[in-house]
Amino acid sequence: MIRDFYLTLLGQKSLLQTKKKILLLLFVVSINAFVAHVNALVFENAKFGLNPPVLLRLHKSKIKFEQNLFLEALPIFDSISENNKNQPYISYLLGICYCYDVDNSFKAISYISLLKNEAYAIDGYNYNLAYAFEKNDSIDAALENYKIALSI
Repeated sequence: MIRDFYLTLLGQKSLLQTKKKILLLLFVVSINAFVAHVNALVFENAKFGLNPPVLLRLHKSKIKFEQNLFLEALPIFDSISENNKNQPYISYLLGICYCYDVDNSFKAISYISLLKNEAYAIDGYNYNLAYAFEKNDSIDAALENYKIALSI
C-alpha cells in the first residue's frame, strides 16, 4: 500500500531515481576511504615540462590538496593548467578539485577524463571519476564507475 502511494505520488521514474540515490549514498559511505586520494605517480608525472617557479606552485597546491583543501588548491592548479594545456596530470588534479566547487562541478568530468587511458595506473581514478559523475547527478555513470573502483 505504501509502495503504491509513492508510485502514485512520485511516479515510477522518480522512485527509481530515489532508490538509485539511496544506493549510491550507501555505496559511497562503504568506500569512503578512497576520497580524493591520488598516488604519487600523479604528482610525479604532473612535474614534467614545468619550469622551477611553476614547480614551486605545484608543490604549494599539492600540500593544499593533501590537506583536503581542494578549493584552495583549485586556482593554483587552474593557473598551472592554463599555461600547460598538454599536461593531463595537472588537468586530472584540477578535475578532482572541481568536484568540490559547487558552481563549477560540471567541469570535473572532462578534466578527470583526460587521463582515462592511464586509469589502470592511477589509484582511485574510477572513484574520482564516479564522484564527479555523482556531483553532476549522473547517477548511472557514477554507479558504474564506483563498481569498477571496487573491482580493481
